[in-house]
Amino acid sequence: MNTKNLITSSYFTRYLFLNAVDILDYKVFPERTIQNSPPVFNFHPMEDRDAKTPLLDKALSFIVPEQQELTMDQFLEQHGTVAFLVIKNDRILLERYYNGYSHSSICTSFSTVKSFVSAMVGIALQERLIHGLDDTITKYLPELKAPYWSEITIRHLVSMSSGLKYSDGFLPWSDNPRVYYTLNLRELASKATKEEQPGIHFHYNNYNLVLLGMVLDHVTGSASIPNFSHH
Repeated sequence: MNTKNLITSSYFTRYLFLNAVDILDYKVFPERTIQNSPPVFNFHPMEDRDAKTPLLDKALSFIVPEQQELTMDQFLEQHGTVAFLVIKNDRILLERYYNGYSHSSICTSFSTVKSFVSAMVGIALQERLIHGLDDTITKYLPELKAPYWSEITIRHLVSMSSGLKYSDGFLPWSDNPRVYYTLNLRELASKATKEEQPGIHFHYNNYNLVLLGMVLDHVTGSASIPNFSHH
């Protein structure tokens, strides 16, 4: 079975044949290029970035005392890090790459996307596309009909306190692989069920992210989350 047929066949086929989460997964899943619009922002480079290295080495000895014999660079490389940047006030204070990666390398972003989606929600609030964080999500996703959906607000989604049920395991019926390998994220998230009242507990839950993407899709009129799962 070629890769194209594999990724479009079924959830269980994806689960069985791609069941090894990796930063190179961007080569497996469908992708779309997003063109930037002007103006283009670039972080300002700072001279003598390496001057920060001794400070990081010293910090490592406090963070991980048992690794005092290692430098920060050695520690990061040994633990599979591919890129490490320190940014303050729009200036790059430190920029390092490891394990064969460079400034131009591509890798799967995984949950880094949650920060971008959170920023997009902030922009949507500023532009009044979303009225407020305490709006119920059914205001923007009226297709969600079960009564518990009207109890969940955008604030609950961005704070990971929606009360939706989510299992963290990686067995085929767990939610983690279902979100990762499903062919239709919208449909899957729309079938999420209630576990408790929203706003009570923090629970790291990828359905919250997908639902925020659906809200942003609705208010901007753009297909921010296609039917295919992508990361």
